Amino acid sequence: MNKLQLYPIIISILCALSLSGCNDSGPDSQQNSNNAGEAEKRPNILLIVADDLGYSDIGAFGGEIRTPAIDSLAAQGMKFTNFNVNTVCSPTRSMLLSGLDSHQVGYGTMPGLETPEQKGQPGYEMFLNDRAITVAELLKESGYHTYIAGKWDLGGRNGRGRAAHEAGFERSFILVEGLADHYRQVGVYDFLSPVTYMENGQKITLPEDFFSSRSYADKIMEFISADQGNDKPFFAFLSFTAPHYPIQAPQQDIDDYEGVYDVGYEVIRQQRAEKQRALGLLSPDLEIPEIDKAWPKWHELDDDMKKLEALRMQAYAGAVQAMDRNIGRVLAFLKSEGLLENTLVIFMSDNGSEQANPLDLGSQDWLKQYYSFDTDQIGLAGSFTWYGPGWASVSATPYRFHKHFMTRGGVLSPVIMSFPEKITPGTKTTALTTVLDIMPTFLDLAETEYPAHRYEQDLTLKPIGKSMTSLFGNHEGNIHEPDYVFALEIFDRRMVQKGDWKIVWANRPWGKGLEWELYNLTADPLETKDVSTLYPDIMQDMLNEWQAYSQRVGLIPNEGFELVIGAGQSHYEWRPPAIKVE
Repeated sequence: MNKLQLYPIIISILCALSLSGCNDSGPDSQQNSNNAGEAEKRPNILLIVADDLGYSDIGAFGGEIRTPAIDSLAAQGMKFTNFNVNTVCSPTRSMLLSGLDSHQVGYGTMPGLETPEQKGQPGYEMFLNDRAITVAELLKESGYHTYIAGKWDLGGRNGRGRAAHEAGFERSFILVEGLADHYRQVGVYDFLSPVTYMENGQKITLPEDFFSSRSYADKIMEFISADQGNDKPFFAFLSFTAPHYPIQAPQQDIDDYEGVYDVGYEVIRQQRAEKQRALGLLSPDLEIPEIDKAWPKWHELDDDMKKLEALRMQAYAGAVQAMDRNIGRVLAFLKSEGLLENTLVIFMSDNGSEQANPLDLGSQDWLKQYYSFDTDQIGLAGSFTWYGPGWASVSATPYRFHKHFMTRGGVLSPVIMSFPEKITPGTKTTALTTVLDIMPTFLDLAETEYPAHRYEQDLTLKPIGKSMTSLFGNHEGNIHEPDYVFALEIFDRRMVQKGDWKIVWANRPWGKGLEWELYNLTADPLETKDVSTLYPDIMQDMLNEWQAYSQRVGLIPNEGFELVIGAGQSHYEWRPPAIKVE
């Protein structure tokens, strides 16, 4: 029997116990006693990234979905409630691994959505370019084992750019394209098919029992186990493709939510907001904004659409629950191996919840060849579903909008860090932190510096992130100066945040058209009151910061660009074969 199969995977016990409780009597206590003299040993790092998970989906951030493993990390660690990412997955991941803006390292937009002016230009290669030195490369050079299992989506397709084994990962099991069926080696779009899986640089065929969340967890445990005993720390990147569409999960996980979502968007959104108030994540005096008027309210849907929508969200909840269970397996493995005490665990999502209808990109006929769209198959292996703007707005509670937008619903990630004896259990921080701060944090813990020669000829390539380790013992502190600027752009949707102020640009009907909005995040954290006409001097200062950012990162403008996917009402207009509209 495989060594990993010997580990008892009992998540309820794991989550009832303190993750830092390795001083209890038993086999772990002996392991820790033996390591008592190695208190200064460099820590292991486990980075866990969910794909398109919303801010409020997990229990620790207000959700009704059962996520005991992730919630246990929050109970034993710190919640970061003001952690900003990009609003699309690959740009976020390029920033995560490189410490640089997505425009600098190859992801100024997404494949297939480049304008003629952008295509092939520096920063728009659609793979991690040579400007990027990854945190995996630096940690490997510093003496770390480096592993990745799961989504890559940063290069290597058809020989363009680097796959994970060429970007610093010593052991790798990756989905090159970044999205696919969760059970089969089948793509989602005809232009991204066939999909490519690679293990340690070699193309592979998936086993018949593959399920993404379980299989990625299995691989990361296998990689860590293979190198135990040589006294080197590890950096492990567990890169889920859940809950990205096609939303799929085991039958039992889906069944656990039968009937839960029949009450509709508004009720679940309010329930989450109330739980967030109880958790101290939302001020009692703040009323959350309604779902945007661009989308129908629950009572405006016909009965068939209500049934379909409830089933979609039920499947989504099952996918999140299945991901959490496999996170629990990895945590149980680390605890059994005596590794958890000296491991920083980070959980995050790569962007806000996904509202878009993938059929908008024109692969509908191709998908019908490989997937079932029947309502009685929603969420099961071989089915194809997504969950749309109504539920995405619920996932973003208490904020406005979701993925592809620059409001907080699109760019705030539910980040949790757990590090026994280093992070005070059950704490949270409102300090401004961003995806650019991940690399400096890892390098700080590894006692490694970013090599100056990488930017000495071009200071725009100097990372602007800061280590977050000072927050571990002081959750009320800050790592950035009050005038620190964090800016983003993709698909001509833009934002700049500086201190209390934030400007946002979005096309109609969601924004003001090609005009900026201004929000004071202290007075208006939910971004509901545009005060651009009241503070012209502040507005001008923010516009100056936008221009400076654009020049620094080499942004190629695409003013007026209309994002095709998720731009209309197609989610509510499309019906599966089993639903007949009279």
